[in-house]
Amino acid sequence: MAASGLEAALNSVSIQEMMKNTREIGKWVRLSGTPEERESMEYTKKVLEGYGYTAKIIDHDAFISLPGDAKVTVDGSNVDFGECRTHCFATQTPPEGVAGELVYIGNATPAEIAGLDLKGKITLAEGLASGERNIRLEKAGVAGQIYIQDQYLRMMTVNPLWGSPTPETAHLIPTCPGVTLTAEGGKKLKDLLTKGKVIARIHAKDDIGWRKIPELVADLPAGGEGKYVLLSCHIDSWYYGIMDNGTANALILEVARIAALNQAALKRGVRVIMWSGHSHGRFAGSSWYADHYFEDLYDNCVAHVNSDSPGGKGAVVIDEGPIMAETKALAADSIKKVTGEGFIGKRINRFGDQSMVGVGLSSIFATFSEQDATKMPEGTLKFSGTPGHRSGGLGWWWHNENDTIDKIDEDFLVRDTKIYVNAVWHLLTDPVLPFDFAATAQEFVDVLSDYQKKAAGKADLSRAIDVAKQVGARATELNAKVAKAGTGISAATAAKVNQCLLGLSRTLVPIGYTINGPFGQDLGMSLPPVPGLRDAAALGQAPAGSDTSYMLHTVMVRQANRVLFGLRRALEILDETLASL
Repeated sequence: MAASGLEAALNSVSIQEMMKNTREIGKWVRLSGTPEERESMEYTKKVLEGYGYTAKIIDHDAFISLPGDAKVTVDGSNVDFGECRTHCFATQTPPEGVAGELVYIGNATPAEIAGLDLKGKITLAEGLASGERNIRLEKAGVAGQIYIQDQYLRMMTVNPLWGSPTPETAHLIPTCPGVTLTAEGGKKLKDLLTKGKVIARIHAKDDIGWRKIPELVADLPAGGEGKYVLLSCHIDSWYYGIMDNGTANALILEVARIAALNQAALKRGVRVIMWSGHSHGRFAGSSWYADHYFEDLYDNCVAHVNSDSPGGKGAVVIDEGPIMAETKALAADSIKKVTGEGFIGKRINRFGDQSMVGVGLSSIFATFSEQDATKMPEGTLKFSGTPGHRSGGLGWWWHNENDTIDKIDEDFLVRDTKIYVNAVWHLLTDPVLPFDFAATAQEFVDVLSDYQKKAAGKADLSRAIDVAKQVGARATELNAKVAKAGTGISAATAAKVNQCLLGLSRTLVPIGYTINGPFGQDLGMSLPPVPGLRDAAALGQAPAGSDTSYMLHTVMVRQANRVLFGLRRALEILDETLASL
């Protein structure tokens, strides 16, 4: 499309429209599956219908946790430990609570935890509760868990699952209670420990079980291919959730509004989905949709664009947003166009309703603009970050009752929305989808070479590395042909190239981002690139001839076959396309 069309789209971003929608959505405390959440979805449905979209709300079953009251006491003491919160999916206690000897573990590593006698104890740890920490501590046999944050208490989850459980994963649902105290309350507990043995008691309520949750799906058709870009965000919230996720809801609505104003210029349609079950169901809404609409997503969705908590006060870090290798150039272009800044980026991981990686959707963005970790006060918890970089999370108000309208920086919200508009504009209007799979192939080469080194001669990935290099060479050749054709590329050629790019997405994203592949969900925990081969270092360090060495070698061979199979298929797709151009 002509630059003037993009310029007009960028200039049409309305802070008045976004603030109106944020305020309306923020009228409700939007716990998953509650009437208040439903009202917020009904509101957004009417907004999208007013923009020209056809919209519906789908109700489905999901495994949801709505935490209730919590407190910590110490037997034989009347010390008040102050404000206390339990976590999503932490087990509810009996009326008398759950008691055990208190053991301070700080920020103990997995190896350190394995070396401690924690059976029947209640642990006192620093920082945020998580599914990964819960698995380790429950394996150690703890009776309960207490965490210490700073002066604010953020709502967390201790469920390691992604979406609703299955018979194969149900055993990982948490079985012990867990709560969080402020730094002040935690200090009181630590002070008691200096005086001798402490029997701590956890009291907690948590409504856990299956319930109906809604999700809003709205469509704006365009072009003759039936393809679409998926714009998504969760609408459920902790408290009134103005930043998380009211501003993201408003951003997605604004991008949808601008797309509708330019419907005649679009080559692809828009699908907007607002998920429930993000926090309270551990991405239950998006994982359900990936399961039940797999065929449509696989056949027709060209890209996934997610938004979470944009436009916050102090959110000056915009150069480290999450991307895939093939979408990094698009992100860099969008940020440069709007702000003039460069882009570093970080690899999309297991967060932000990225439930469609198994389907093979190339994705861009999620949590986008963050606080500068280097300028955050000492003692403030930082909630994200890339080593050596600045990203420090979404603000001290994240996941607590201080997430209110005053935390919005309207200029930053406009900035973030324009960056999204720029990226989505190219996804919707460029004759050829703006993906660079030469970058993806290079990522495979780098990651596989690193795994080969870590395996210390006990696994051979040389064939996969060689094929990944060939994929990179062919993708570079394809990029050059597209660049040479420029805006004069024929519709027939563009269609062939786009079919190739989608084939590469469907083939490379699942092996680059999943262990279970297209038809399951991995656990809701961090995964490294090409995670099927994540045991390379463990294999390299395992004693030769040990059971561990033999078992890990079997896993590595199978996963290496899977990766090689996918890379060979990607090479075939590129060769077939290049031969036809």
